Amino acid sequence: MHDGQRLPPCTGIVIKTPDSSVHDAIIVTCSRVVSETGEKLHPLPKLTVCLADKETILDAELIHYNYHYDIALLRVSPCFPLEIPSFGQGPEYGQEVFVLARDEEVSLRVRRGEIQWLEESDIIRRDYYMFLSCEIPEGGSGGMAIDHNGKVRGMSFHCGPDSAVLSISTIVTCVDMFMQFSRIARPILGFGIRTVALLDVELQEEITNFGIKNGFIVGMVYGSDAENHGIERGNVITSINGQSALTLPQLEDFLLSFGWEYLQDNSISMKHFKLEVCDLKIRRTREINLPARFCDAAEEC
Repeated sequence: MHDGQRLPPCTGIVIKTPDSSVHDAIIVTCSRVVSETGEKLHPLPKLTVCLADKETILDAELIHYNYHYDIALLRVSPCFPLEIPSFGQGPEYGQEVFVLARDEEVSLRVRRGEIQWLEESDIIRRDYYMFLSCEIPEGGSGGMAIDHNGKVRGMSFHCGPDSAVLSISTIVTCVDMFMQFSRIARPILGFGIRTVALLDVELQEEITNFGIKNGFIVGMVYGSDAENHGIERGNVITSINGQSALTLPQLEDFLLSFGWEYLQDNSISMKHFKLEVCDLKIRRTREINLPARFCDAAEEC
């Protein structure tokens, strides 16, 4: 920082290198290195990246950060090409993974854990998080979560009592979208949800009595359009545009895919999503065409 203080370190992942002879590389890390509660730090601290050889220290340029996904993209220019890790699919519940992170001395730290059958309903607007059964080391935010084949499945974060994981499929989509459009866009539905399949046994049994096996239960409504269409806490959304048997990370990727249409066509400002909503109190299911605006502002998402 400009006052001489150092920010807590984060780990990063080489996510993209150019196809030219120039050795610029894009590194994805946790947005906390440049923002606090969504606002960009001002003045912006000097950013440096120390490579695994512990000797190469590179100046880094912030090219984008997104508070919603808690990621920042940095550009570095080493004098030699950097290797991109092997990316797999998104993590799966119950899967064993290894979290790789660097500490302040750039020494490798490894933690073994499982992707928990857990969703934290109080993490507002980050429904897509998955959680780890292990703690991640200090400086581990931005580190790789890899599977037994060495493929990157996600990126780790310090997040409340449980360490969180962001799916690598979401990260790759965001990076590709930014590299093509210089923006990342996603629709905002205006409510927070949990998957029916991951509710505790008692709640699952109650909902099953209504003939509901898949879908999403509304935990909080924070959008005026959702409120105006009568969506309330405790409603069960049995499908979104026909999608129901999805985990929340898969649903996030599904919603994020509509951002491409929005960025490719400037005439699109709103997207209508067809929802089937069950009100358990009155035992009634209805269809809702919910309008959703797109957000592509890094600081406001």
